[in-house]
Amino acid sequence: MPTIIENTQQVNALNEIEAALAIIKSINTIISAGDGALAIVYKPEKGRKVQVDVPDASRAKAIGILSAIKDRLVKEVKVKATKFHIGLDEADLACMSDVPQSTPSEANEPVDGQGGAETIQEDNEHSGGENASGGLEGELGEDESLI
Repeated sequence: MPTIIENTQQVNALNEIEAALAIIKSINTIISAGDGALAIVYKPEKGRKVQVDVPDASRAKAIGILSAIKDRLVKEVKVKATKFHIGLDEADLACMSDVPQSTPSEANEPVDGQGGAETIQEDNEHSGGENASGGLEGELGEDESLI
């Protein structure tokens, strides 16, 4: 019986793209929120997490840092999606390009019959010894988070 050979590098790239998109969506939420307190939370391996409130005077600088991180993540997502032939749906593209998100009822509707999920196309030319990881983990440790 014929089977589909799974390209592990492509699957790893898809997982990294999904993680980066989640971070980008969180950054968009923080950037678009006009009011509220901004805090940085550090969660060490052992012990309690530490939270530091960002003063209003430093809020613009923190938002600038988050915007720079978002720009880098968007670039990495686009490069990986192209390299590993991973399709992004309209909601993902809108998230990366600062286009306002649609309402939840509109977001659940399939676009062009694709069902709104990322798609993977098999590509055997990238199955060599290339390292698919590296971009997204480089800045944050395993237990660290931007949120």
